[in-house]
Amino acid sequence: MLIEKIQTDLKSFLKNHQTAEVVTLRFLLADCQNVKIDKRRELSDEETIEIIQRQIKSHSDSITAFEKGGRPDLVAKEKREAEILQNYLPRQLTDEEISGLIKETLQEVGISDKKEMGKVMGAISPKLKGRADKGRVARLLSKILE
Repeated sequence: MLIEKIQTDLKSFLKNHQTAEVVTLRFLLADCQNVKIDKRRELSDEETIEIIQRQIKSHSDSITAFEKGGRPDLVAKEKREAEILQNYLPRQLTDEEISGLIKETLQEVGISDKKEMGKVMGAISPKLKGRADKGRVARLLSKILE
């Protein structure tokens, strides 16, 4: 399971005094533990991936804010933490692979109108399973529907 891999890596990072990795993984495991307590059961790998994606999104929002605030030191820290988290996600799809999935899904659901973009996103989301950022998918879908 993914959680076990993260815990094993954390122990290794602790032994090697890799501070950025330790801080990032501890925060991730704490977030996972909170969700686990809320759900009153062990988390699946898919749920863990969702938590990782949420944290990466939070880091990218922080990067944007710190860039606007002129804080390159904090930008670098946030980028490093996002990179650490990326290592625990499945291989990300390329734009071409995503476009292929979008076109396939459009044929399946029979939608060609941009007004029904939400239905297409709902149909394609299970196929992605953490392998692509939904914002990126939405941008590509919007281009294809135009």
